[in-house]
Amino acid sequence: MLLTFPNRLEGEFDTSDVPPEPNREPGPENAPWSLGPIGGVTGVQQESSISEVAISAPWSKAAGQAPHTGRNLGVMTDLLSAPLLDTSPIADRLKAALPTDVDYASARLFDERSEHLTVRQNNLEPIFNEFDTGVMISIWNDGGLGYAATADLSDAGLAKAVERARHWAGVTAGHLVGTDAGTIAPPPHHPTGSYQSPVEVSWDSMPLDDRLELLHQQSRLLGIDDRIVDWSARLTRRSVDTLLVTAGKDGQRDAVEQRFAFVYPGMRATANEGVNTQTRTFGANAFCGQGGAEVLGRFGFGDAASRVANEALELLTAPNCPSGVMDILLAPDQMILQIHESIGHPLRRRTQLRRHQLRHTRHVRLLPLRL
Repeated sequence: MLLTFPNRLEGEFDTSDVPPEPNREPGPENAPWSLGPIGGVTGVQQESSISEVAISAPWSKAAGQAPHTGRNLGVMTDLLSAPLLDTSPIADRLKAALPTDVDYASARLFDERSEHLTVRQNNLEPIFNEFDTGVMISIWNDGGLGYAATADLSDAGLAKAVERARHWAGVTAGHLVGTDAGTIAPPPHHPTGSYQSPVEVSWDSMPLDDRLELLHQQSRLLGIDDRIVDWSARLTRRSVDTLLVTAGKDGQRDAVEQRFAFVYPGMRATANEGVNTQTRTFGANAFCGQGGAEVLGRFGFGDAASRVANEALELLTAPNCPSGVMDILLAPDQMILQIHESIGHPLRRRTQLRRHQLRHTRHVRLLPLRL
């Protein structure tokens, strides 16, 4: 289940109370955000630690002026501050739904809430929040494996998913590809445990107004030259809760609970001169960190805008890479991309070819692969 909400319930952004741009040039002496020694974000004019008071920023409410935001902007984002599901009652319901007359059964609850904020060319783009919740049921029985997913978390919805998974476990018993006897053994253990992302500064301690003001300030620092033809700054926050519940004929029931908090800071500047266009990015989803507002300081978000813009301009006059065979040094974000493109896609293609071959082989039944 995936629901996408606009920044306002009416679906239209109200700009009637957006003030004019402050009459000040960005520069080192009035750079809007600096990073504290422990990664705390502080306003230069009103230097307050984020751990003590959410954010004190120039041109924010704390400074006595209206922020760059419309009315009722936080209506939907308030839903992100707490899990949509309390895992205690849902855990009991999942345990009750799992059958105990099979070799092994599991229910995996996935609950994700995310907030996406982007300011492009000094204009706030529509804010949207995502809510994604569902349960995957897996059943091992008599050498077969079946699974089914549902977004219906009612007792009837869970029961229907369990029966569907049980059906496919019976269908695949003795016919699983890649096993000696066409069967698969159930997991040997019922895992138990819990994990929660370490958070030094709660993301919700930074009001939405200040999150938007931070993006507006970084956007102004990115658009420093007429040759910068496109630029943007963005922040994404994801909260992911998972709950794995297992059961089986042995009567044992256990659970693993995990709560993740992610922050993705990013920005981009595109420079153009004639037929030459160059883009420099910061983050590009590679700077993903577990934690809260301190993730911004961890990656140096507040100090990156001017550097990213200047590097985009420098690329316009930079010489092309020489031809030849040579060693290269890849930055971490480039390595992530290289692994995805050079290894991930070929592996997926290999799997697709193998599935194509098996489809044209007689007397073979396929269990859909989870990639």
